[in-house]
Amino acid sequence: MSHMKIIKVDVKLLTLPLGKRIKDSIHDFDSIGVVLVRVRTDKDVEGIGFTYTINTRGEGIKSIIKKDLVNLILNKSLEDEKSIEKSWEKMFYLTHDVYRGSASGHAISAIDIALWDALAKGESKPLYHLLGAKSEKAPIYDTDCGWLHFSLEELLKNCSNSLKIGYKGVKIKVGKEEAKEDFERVKAVRDLVGGKALLMIDANQKFSLQEALYRGREFEKYELYWYEEPLIADDLIDHIKLKRYLKIPIALGETLTTPQEFKNFVQSEALSFIQPDVCRCFGITGFLKIARLAEQSHINVAPHGVPELHVQLACSLENVIIIEHTPLLSRLFKDRLEFKEGFLYPPKKDGHGLEIDEELIRA
Repeated sequence: MSHMKIIKVDVKLLTLPLGKRIKDSIHDFDSIGVVLVRVRTDKDVEGIGFTYTINTRGEGIKSIIKKDLVNLILNKSLEDEKSIEKSWEKMFYLTHDVYRGSASGHAISAIDIALWDALAKGESKPLYHLLGAKSEKAPIYDTDCGWLHFSLEELLKNCSNSLKIGYKGVKIKVGKEEAKEDFERVKAVRDLVGGKALLMIDANQKFSLQEALYRGREFEKYELYWYEEPLIADDLIDHIKLKRYLKIPIALGETLTTPQEFKNFVQSEALSFIQPDVCRCFGITGFLKIARLAEQSHINVAPHGVPELHVQLACSLENVIIIEHTPLLSRLFKDRLEFKEGFLYPPKKDGHGLEIDEELIRA
């Protein structure tokens, strides 16, 4: 089915309780804002898209979508990937001079995801097949075991459980006020993990260059797979210096948004892994652009969060090497994805395969 036309766009803003506390070096929260977009076509196909916010409810993102973006896609045709690209470019350049980056990245992501979902449904294909399936499963590591507020005892118990379940790796948060406490926690988890799985650490932008180097030199002893967001995420110059002086691979990207920002980091050799988030980096269209430019520089992609959607991209792109389990959006969806022996399996349904839990939304 092609030659659909978008006849309706619905936008909702929700506050989604997580049912637990989540803490890293700069965030402390127990709910998130979710902006939900539904597009309907004249062939009665509905596409669902979404984005989320951590520190704010998302009123601004909802407003950008409703007041600036909806009119760019309403009554437009949805025929193929080129028609989505055309809509993406219009939305990108309309917002670029005012919002440039994060706010417009979130807003465009929600619409773009909905358009890809509708297109794949119209073609009667799972999204990863529409994108050119390379695999039927994606390796996944766990971050939910490693939040910063866990005691050392809780941290070790959680990481041990994650390894028993079969995750390919565990990631723990660093950024304690006392560096010594970070070192103790990383050493203890390294001793627990041994050679069984990957171990990553994440500072969530907490450190100055001096502090990131000081702690990084100690972290080097523990054979880490990567050191994530050691500095403020868009400080390109200091990341170049950090990577020059440390042996640990540097990872970042969840707080970058535009393809150009990623290009600057990739071409400056300021990182070892990039971590775009499909709900922030201008959607699936933005993610594909970022993954392709990373591939040209032989840099691997390890997306941030949203495993339910990133599994589709990991099964479509050879340089998306591992995805991340965090529980932020899982309550939004009706069904849990299949997880087996450290791999997540994409739904076989048409589109991205994610159905929203309508009862949760009514509540």
